Amino acid sequence: MKIGVITFFNYCNFGAALQCYGLSEALKKQGHEVEYIDYTCPFIGHPFRLSNIRKRGLFGYIYQVAGNIFYFPRRKKFAEFRKRIPHTAPVTPKNLSEYADCYDRYITGSDQVWNVKLTDFDPAYFLDFVKDNKKKTSYAASFGGKEIRNDRRNLYRHYLSGFDRISVRESYGAEIVRKLTGKEAEVTLDPTLLLEREDWEKVTAPAKRKKPYILVYQLGFSSDVIQTAKRIKKETGLSVIYVPFPLGGFVPGKYTLSLGPSEWLALFRDASYVVTDSYHGIIFSLVFEKKFLVVADGQHRNQRVISLLERLGIRNRVVGENMAPMDQEIDYKKVKAILEKDRQASLEWIQENI
Repeated sequence: MKIGVITFFNYCNFGAALQCYGLSEALKKQGHEVEYIDYTCPFIGHPFRLSNIRKRGLFGYIYQVAGNIFYFPRRKKFAEFRKRIPHTAPVTPKNLSEYADCYDRYITGSDQVWNVKLTDFDPAYFLDFVKDNKKKTSYAASFGGKEIRNDRRNLYRHYLSGFDRISVRESYGAEIVRKLTGKEAEVTLDPTLLLEREDWEKVTAPAKRKKPYILVYQLGFSSDVIQTAKRIKKETGLSVIYVPFPLGGFVPGKYTLSLGPSEWLALFRDASYVVTDSYHGIIFSLVFEKKFLVVADGQHRNQRVISLLERLGIRNRVVGENMAPMDQEIDYKKVKAILEKDRQASLEWIQENI
């Protein structure tokens, strides 16, 4: 089957790029021909427009603009990594309709494609350009939060009702779909977890660092991330590698702005400890079986982090009152058994519904 996928494909975000690769590889293993629609959402692709201040708020606008500026050094390496994933020529809203009947099945997802704060309700991520509803599927799509504003419910209902099959990334997403449409949505794994460690090793850069280190991967402003990194640095005496750099304080260490996905994966694989506030930071700590701590507050706090850790029985890796000591071993035999069960269930859903 020839499958077209639309998601956040051409953005220099590590999680976005790696979930694209994960789903592409999983689908190809099942015998499908996969092509990503290299679509640029106007709201995301033009972050510097002053009109975005009204929609994002001043802080959100500044945060988005700053993020895009810091993405510049990554662009070349991300473009190189994306060559591994079959994709179309660049697509905009003006020519998206040209792809309305190019595939046997269309998938939206994964990632927060249904988070209107990110997309400004771009209908492309609801596959509105596809006229045959029987071809419409979502895989591990996310709303980015539990609550849907009352003034947006009817539009969500309209778009979601057009899907033939729906899977979402979080259990609260399934509840949103059920309440709005009466449809049952399957909760499936983030695509990065559809692959095993051996699959990720194939696209991970060779080791460059011989000395042990603490990896800190931070997305949102948080003094807790910084304080946690400082404490571990003091306790272990290890150096710190920061991606990209401290947000909300200072930690001595090496700051990295120009990594591509393969080099980012290598940092996780070779780290002695990981501190992060990122969902995909957690996932790749799990993939490479690292000791890690998670800060789940501030800008990037969301239920998906807590839900994942609770599902795996390691809620105590969250920084707070009941936090496990950093040196405490994680029972990865147990964690891997749970992930393998969930992986097989998600792969079976793909096989039966796509």
